[in-house]
Amino acid sequence: MPPTMAEDGYMPPLFTRKHPRFGTPWIAILVSSGCYAMLTLKSLTQLITVYNWLRIATSIMTVLPAWKLRKSILISRGHFAFPGEVQGLCMWWSLRSQSGAWPCPAVTALPCAGDR
Repeated sequence: MPPTMAEDGYMPPLFTRKHPRFGTPWIAILVSSGCYAMLTLKSLTQLITVYNWLRIATSIMTVLPAWKLRKSILISRGHFAFPGEVQGLCMWWSLRSQSGAWPCPAVTALPCAGDR
């Protein structure tokens, strides 16, 4: 993941350097390996805490683009509603409560079929 993030400009370009013989992003592999090695020194409880914080960060990075998309749809179409109106929102919430995980938040950014 670090080489791709470096290509997109989110990490230093140093992580995109390829090994001359194998063509692998060797610096990114070494840095990632060092991070993983440090995590082996932690207890299970601490690892679960790290996982939870990373999961929260991932969820936030998923939801924020959906809000941006929702705003752009509002501007371009002049109207926005949750797909399926109240029934769709209830179904989305029930899926969330049954599965214990949020369904794709991008669903909230889709226009209704009647808006087309």
